[in-house]
Amino acid sequence: MKSTGPRVFLILLALLAVGQVIWWGYTIINQQSLLSQILNTPEALKNYQSTKIMIYSEGTVFIVLWLLGVALAYRFYRRELSYKKAQNDFLSAITHELKTPITNIQLSLETLERPQIDSEQRHKYIERAMSATKLLSKQVERSLLMAQLEIVPSTAVDISLTDFIEKIVEPYKTQSENTVFNISHERNVSFLFPEDHLKVLIHSLLDNAVKYTSKHSTNPQIDILTSLDKENICIEISDNGVGIDPNENPEQMFQPFQRGKFAKEQAIPGTGLGLALARRVAKKTNTKIELKRNESSKGVKATLTLQGVSFG
Repeated sequence: MKSTGPRVFLILLALLAVGQVIWWGYTIINQQSLLSQILNTPEALKNYQSTKIMIYSEGTVFIVLWLLGVALAYRFYRRELSYKKAQNDFLSAITHELKTPITNIQLSLETLERPQIDSEQRHKYIERAMSATKLLSKQVERSLLMAQLEIVPSTAVDISLTDFIEKIVEPYKTQSENTVFNISHERNVSFLFPEDHLKVLIHSLLDNAVKYTSKHSTNPQIDILTSLDKENICIEISDNGVGIDPNENPEQMFQPFQRGKFAKEQAIPGTGLGLALARRVAKKTNTKIELKRNESSKGVKATLTLQGVSFG
């Protein structure tokens, strides 16, 4: 509804300009017609015909260019409107994502100040505060990494594939006890790759898999499969969560601040930065990242292909 006003204004402006051009052309052609009738000479008739052709051709070009300009202006306006809406959604989401752990930390600390709580409760609230602190640190780190990605140099280190995957997945198993994690490796290899960047790639995909599966599936399950294809390493993460709406293009999920229809409808927390960050890291590290609907379930299948890696 907010875009109706500018759209009507642009349409009226276009119609006014077209009307002015048509009136201008009609007036000039009519004057030349009267002049040719008064003079009644071959030269006057020739001038009248050439003027008419010029008005028709130039007027048509002007109208087409004008309408094209109006259409482009409206398109850019809609794009800007959509981008601002996405930014507002992001600010709202990031505010929620940051305030939630801060609130948990504050409540835990206030509870710890009470003299009557026993050691078991004290340990419980310390654990809760630590968990919230880690979540807060993770959100801040991700936001900063988006800005620093093009500046901070990457250094490749030797990585053991199976050990690396197992180490990353372990905390998710603790946090999501109701979720089954199936990890399968074709075989273990050592390879050179920027460790921090690989963490970002896998964490971004696992975060989404856990977020949209653990509390939104009857029997939440996440499958992780690693395989080799010549000089490429493939890491596939599949889930049986809420999935992607059939009317949505999975590629749109990699746009900054972009969130899926199901995420918005079910008010699933998130900022819309995880996959955007993953795509930027993927481009920087010659990694192919894909997202598609899981054919075997209603969830999502995400695939990382580390291309042309050097094996240790």
